Amino acid sequence: MAINYFNEGIEMPQISKTKISSWVKEVAASYGKRCGEISYIFCDDEKIRELNKKFRNIDRATDVLSFPLFDEE
Repeated sequence: MAINYFNEGIEMPQISKTKISSWVKEVAASYGKRCGEISYIFCDDEKIRELNKKFRNIDRATDVLSFPLFDEE
């Protein structure tokens, strides 16, 4: 279970990675779950648009880009 933080093209925001990671794990545990791998990537609109085009065939910037853990029919 890993929670990673990255930045690309912008300065890393002043956040408490420890507090955020603890909170995410607590929320998952409250549902009887545990976290898989979570990566927060702080980037500019150009980069998120590039990722959307590459992985989702969407030509626009979005606030969040997520991927399913398993491929489902």
